[in-house]
Amino acid sequence: MRQSLRTCVFVALAAVAVTAPFPSLVAAPAQPPASSDGHLVLAVVRNDGLLLPFAAFDGRKWSTPWPGEIGGPATPDLPANLASVPQKWWGGEEPGPWNLWPRDAGSATRIALQSPVMMRVGSSRQLGFRTDRPPVLPPVPPFELPFPKIGVAIAGDTKLEGIATVSSLAPQWKTFTASLREEIDKAEERSIRTLRGSARWNHPFSPEVRAKVPPELEAWYVTRVADSSVNLSYVEAVKKYPVLPADRGCGLETFVSGWVHHEKQLQSPRARLKAVITYCDRRSVSYMLPFGQLQLAGRTHWIVQMSGRDHEWYTVIEGRPDDVKYVAEYRAGWLPLP
Repeated sequence: MRQSLRTCVFVALAAVAVTAPFPSLVAAPAQPPASSDGHLVLAVVRNDGLLLPFAAFDGRKWSTPWPGEIGGPATPDLPANLASVPQKWWGGEEPGPWNLWPRDAGSATRIALQSPVMMRVGSSRQLGFRTDRPPVLPPVPPFELPFPKIGVAIAGDTKLEGIATVSSLAPQWKTFTASLREEIDKAEERSIRTLRGSARWNHPFSPEVRAKVPPELEAWYVTRVADSSVNLSYVEAVKKYPVLPADRGCGLETFVSGWVHHEKQLQSPRARLKAVITYCDRRSVSYMLPFGQLQLAGRTHWIVQMSGRDHEWYTVIEGRPDDVKYVAEYRAGWLPLP
């Protein structure tokens, strides 16, 4: 049963809908940014000091002009130096000075690009840059996914603000989980139906038993949508099932993640969730790592990493009062699992 479900999970992913002290859920309204809303380039900075660009903003729209994985027939050559990098790779305009915004929400510091370099992201090869940032010790194996990050570097005049992480000790933690219970169960049932129809796989626990298994909230990120009273949350939750003899010690789980729009009082949350039927090793699961948010053109943009044991990509997501829009997605690398 285990091997067939491993295959089925990837089918489900394609068919199911696409996803300290307690911080204030309203976090005060987003502050006016120190930004010209002009040309921006975003890049991740890894613990080894290497920088990988992934998105550009021209003042109106986002793009992902940086070359992708090396190895295909259209693979570009490694530029000899910074001056040799084509302007189109930067989104049509050479970037200005770079600021590094660390993940701990500290203040930005200058970071300088030194020379182009070929870098590994899992088993993929990418064009990146050495920087003047010293590596963070201890060293990490080069193929590790996700690779640890220092933060996000931004070339352009803007400020990266934090995204609140709600503590599991907060009193709202349990009530918010309970308010999402129905939507979590619906997402699980959609995924199970997809697996049943595409691979004839049946969940070993009946619908009645599944309905009694409570979800456990594992991560909750929240911010205020610009120019509105609406809060936007991203949640990750799991339903864990008893280990059966055929599970070889690693029981079935349903991993649920996605977006929730709600008011400060958490009343009538509007959720858009997806579910992945997996095992306790969670081979096919993606986790969010939020780097921060930008306020551009009067809109809120989350800058995040989505990654799992075998993949890593970077995304810019525009939060709206009633929706979210993925405006830039860059697949950085992948790693075949045994």
